[in-house]
Amino acid sequence: MPLGHPNENKLQEQLLKTNAGFAGESTADHYLRYLPSTEFQCLTDLQLFDGIQYFQMDALVFSPKCLLILEVKNYKGNLPSISIIISFSGC
Repeated sequence: MPLGHPNENKLQEQLLKTNAGFAGESTADHYLRYLPSTEFQCLTDLQLFDGIQYFQMDALVFSPKCLLILEVKNYKGNLPSISIIISFSGC
C-alpha cells in the first residue's frame, strides 16, 4: 500500500489490535502450560462448526470434572474496576 493511502490509518489500527490480541493469547497460553497435565488438558485456537456457522474459542480447558471455555482479551490503559467471582465445585 503506498504511503498516504486513504486506508493507511485504518490498516495500521487493525494491525495494532491484531498484534495486541496475539500477545494476549500467547501470554494466556504460556500460563495454561503450568496447569498439571495429569489433571487438565488444554486446546487452544479452536475453530468449530455448529451446523450453521464457524466460531472460534481461544482456549478450551477440561478435566474429568469440568470444562472451561476461555475468551482472552488484551486491554491497555485504565479499566473500570470489575469484580467477577466464579466458583467451580469439584474442578
